[in-house]
This record gives sequence, structure tokens and C-alpha cells, in this order.
Amino acid sequence: DFKYVLDHLGELVVKEVHGAGGYGMLVGPAATKQEIADFRKALEANPEGYIAQPTLSLSTCPTFVESGIAPRHIDLRPFVLSGKTVQMVPGGLTRVALKAEQMDHHPEWFNVYAKVHVLLATHDADGVTNLDVELASFMDASAAN
Repeated sequence: DFKYVLDHLGELVVKEVHGAGGYGMLVGPAATKQEIADFRKALEANPEGYIAQPTLSLSTCPTFVESGIAPRHIDLRPFVLSGKTVQMVPGGLTRVALKAEQMDHHPEWFNVYAKVHVLLATHDADGVTNLDVELASFMDASAAN
């Protein structure tokens, strides 16, 4: 709830509901006291404009790079919802594919049964770049809508 978020800003990631690209967000564990205080004011002024989540440690995946195989951080996004039934989020993959094409950035897609995994990494940079973060943020916004 809102009180919990305000009491734990230093531990949470808080994002604008319709934000993208890593802008308009607070990463509590990496924020200064002043940044947390400023963000608290923004939250109090517009609480429905933000969403909070715990910070997560990113998993790694073995990735083929120029020097061989190396671990790279991965971030899995839900585009298939499982419950009593399994359903794909309408248009989620299409929106992401179009955005990736516009960015001239091409993630790796893995479709297995009722799951889709997208690997975001910039092979030329040997890891994650701002393009990956931008596309991941777009994917978050697409999944939320």
C-alpha cells in the first residue's frame, strides 16, 4: 500500500506508470537521501502515477561472446499469463517487435509451449547497453497496458 511504499522508498524501485527508458524512476538502494526526499514529494503529489516493486537480482545466462561463453544478465518479462488458462498478452510481441525494428535493435526470441523468453543484450558491446534498457522499459509498459 501507499504507506508501505513511503516507509520503504530506500529499498524499492519506484517507476512512473507510463514511463520508459529508465526515466522518472527511483532505485532506492542506489539513491541519495535527497533523491529519496524529492521522489517522496512527487509520489505524494500523484500517487496513482507510480508503481513500486522490490529490487531484484538479475539472473545470468550463458551467452556466446567473441572470447567464448560468458555470463550476461537477463531480465524475463511476462507476455504469456498462466492461471486456470494460458493466454498471450494481446499484441505484446508485435508491439515489441515493431519497437525493436524502429530502434534497429534485434533481441533473441525463444518461444517454448506457453512461454516466450526475450534475451536483451547488445552483442557488439559484449553485454547490456542503453538500447537494451530502453527496449526492456518499453516491454514493461507494453505488458502493463
